[in-house]
Amino acid sequence: MVMSQCIRCRSDQDCHSYRCHYTNQQIKCQYHTVLFDTQKCCLCSSTNGGSHCSRNSDCANQHCSTGYTPVCSLSSHTCRCEATCSAHTDCAHLSCYTGDPVCSSAQNNSRTCICETSCSKHEECANHRCSYIYQPTCRSGRCACVHHCTSNTYCSRHLNCGGRGSPYCSTAKKICECEECIHDSDCSHHQCDTGYSSMCVNDTCVCQANPVDGGWSLWSSWTACSATCGLILQSRSRVCDNPPSSNGGHSCTGSAHQSKVCNIHHCPIDGGWSSWEAWTSCSATCGNGTQSRSRHCNNPTPSDGGKTCTGNTKEQKICHLDQCTGVVCPTCDQNLSCTWNNTCDATETCMIRSYQGFKLTVHCSKKDDCSFEKLALPTGEIFCCNTRECVRLYLGI
Repeated sequence: MVMSQCIRCRSDQDCHSYRCHYTNQQIKCQYHTVLFDTQKCCLCSSTNGGSHCSRNSDCANQHCSTGYTPVCSLSSHTCRCEATCSAHTDCAHLSCYTGDPVCSSAQNNSRTCICETSCSKHEECANHRCSYIYQPTCRSGRCACVHHCTSNTYCSRHLNCGGRGSPYCSTAKKICECEECIHDSDCSHHQCDTGYSSMCVNDTCVCQANPVDGGWSLWSSWTACSATCGLILQSRSRVCDNPPSSNGGHSCTGSAHQSKVCNIHHCPIDGGWSSWEAWTSCSATCGNGTQSRSRHCNNPTPSDGGKTCTGNTKEQKICHLDQCTGVVCPTCDQNLSCTWNNTCDATETCMIRSYQGFKLTVHCSKKDDCSFEKLALPTGEIFCCNTRECVRLYLGI
């Protein structure tokens, strides 16, 4: 068996089954110190003092068998050959007193298995030994065994992050980890129940309810039409509760109420009286006469089967004026030389009479008498004048 790492021993005889890679080396049981831990191990040492080294590059001129590469031992500071590797899992065969086997960079762009006590990536802990319910991972710079997990709830019960983020179950590695964050995007692997999303709150990934935008309910039934004619409005409404907005979601957009005209038939309009017009002038200039006034059914005018106005469209009343005086009736001779010297009574008229066998006379006469005489003597010329103009007309004066 080729010697590549420290194997515990008590004497040189315990090391006879091992051999060294260099021809100028021999195997011996020697004291070996790693991280202040001193043990007796089977180690290869040069018969002529060996090649002293402080880093791997000091061993670049050393020759090793196929599948091995020269490295500088950090414990003895001498060059030795180590098996090459391409992945950390290639080093599972290596037993380490302290640390864990990892595949590390070496000479000539090669990699070799070494024992490493620290880690920076989870992959470097692939050979860290854990029981079947645990899985190796890199935590706080050292390899550790953590629980297998199936949910964030499981990790919350078994992992205490001590204020450095929140426990979560890594979907990639199926192990519990402490998840720290700066942005929401850092919480993409944080598992949440349906209706919740992972968010970064106070540097910790948490599950918060998703915003829910509001939705309209169905429209209610239209209200009843409250009349049988005219422009009457019906209305209906809806509510933003299907679902109601929550967790910062948007409220519903649009109107919560609608209205429409439910009847366009015109209602009958009954007629109404206008105001009375002014009274007319008195029908007489003296004595008693009459006055009248009117009103119209146009306030409003009846329409669409409405009733017309009831009552009178006109009113009359008696007007009382000063007592009337009679007509001026002249005294005339046969030559129609007249003097305007008589004023008849209000009940009299100025009668002009020219009748065969009688002289022309102009005198006041009762109105009824003048009218009777005019009918009784149709062949005569009898005129009943009530105005001066009438007298002048028939007398020619």
